[in-house]
Amino acid sequence: MLKTNLGDIKVSSIDSEYMPQVVGEDLVIVGTSAPTITPKFIGQIYVNTGTSPSTFMVAESVTNSINDWK
Repeated sequence: MLKTNLGDIKVSSIDSEYMPQVVGEDLVIVGTSAPTITPKFIGQIYVNTGTSPSTFMVAESVTNSINDWK
């Protein structure tokens, strides 16, 4: 993946596999079925690629339940 327009930054490495992250957790999680994991923060996104078209859910709360995905 080509990275352009980064501006003036200095880093030792960039790992785009896990970008972007929020509080050390993936912003977007991709799976092939309904989520079976609980979201880590409000606004986290789950993309289900096992449906056609793909569907996505957003965490509206974090109560340690898969029902937090809406």
